[in-house]
Amino acid sequence: TNTFSSLNDFIKHYNEKRLHMSLHYKTPKEVWDELVS
Repeated sequence: TNTFSSLNDFIKHYNEKRLHMSLHYKTPKEVWDELVS
């Protein structure tokens, strides 16, 4: 398991690093960037 030193670290990991099955194995940031580009 990963240890996060703060809630901000966890949120950054969740949105920018962790792949989400419901997003077709993309990160929320990748999906967001595609939508706004």
